[in-house]
Amino acid sequence: MSVVIMDGVNLAKKIEKNLIDEHIQKKNYLVCAITIGSSDETEFFIRQKRKMATRLGVKLEHVHYDNITTKELIKKITQLNHDDLVHGIFIQHPLPKEIDEIKVMSSISIKKDIDGLNPRHFSLLATNQSSESTATVSAIMALLEEYQISLTSKHAVIIGRSTLIGKPLALLLLQKSSTVTICHKNTKDLSKIVSLADIVIVATGVEGTILSSNLKQGAILIDAGYHLKGCGDATLDKVEHLSYYTKVPGGVGPVTVVMLFSNLLKKQKNPCILP
Repeated sequence: MSVVIMDGVNLAKKIEKNLIDEHIQKKNYLVCAITIGSSDETEFFIRQKRKMATRLGVKLEHVHYDNITTKELIKKITQLNHDDLVHGIFIQHPLPKEIDEIKVMSSISIKKDIDGLNPRHFSLLATNQSSESTATVSAIMALLEEYQISLTSKHAVIIGRSTLIGKPLALLLLQKSSTVTICHKNTKDLSKIVSLADIVIVATGVEGTILSSNLKQGAILIDAGYHLKGCGDATLDKVEHLSYYTKVPGGVGPVTVVMLFSNLLKKQKNPCILP
């Protein structure tokens, strides 16, 4: 059995071409990106999204705050919600600890929430009324679909319980009839649980969370982490026994970036009835 590298760069190019074929560049879309505070990671991700926006002919307006209160941020978001010239809004993670993330994300109009972080998306997922999710989760699902990986009856282990990836991904995998286990920093015998999985998705933000050698023969490894030194959350000490895996960089990341704009087009073509 030969191992297959899941090529996120190539998939992102295919999705980008599809967006261009649907004439996204002629729509005069405006996306507002909000950042708070400064970090190398934030600047890196904004650069990647600006480059994609430029290639797609989408105007990206960057609103940056060194410091802002939750109340002031919600006021700004409310203004953007009511601005007919703004078609999409996203807030770049991470947010400062003093910001009430749930209140802030809840204030983004679901019609303009192109990163899928409004908690109403989660409730719709949980009740099987939607398959819309965050850009990162959509990227993971797109990679699995691209490589025609069947999810029915597969045991999927997700390492990380964030509202950005872990929890919504679990709901989508359940929709696909996978058996899902969620692990986190307090999980006991993590390596043993990982060794039983058909699919492992790691998204902790911590380097070296797992060793690829801990996965069983034929397992699939998807690493949704990214660190500026050019590595993910998994240590790829051995890959020959895997059936599929993602590299970092070049796996989930490029697809996540283009998914923001895919979500933008979907929301503009099919406006949600929710506010």
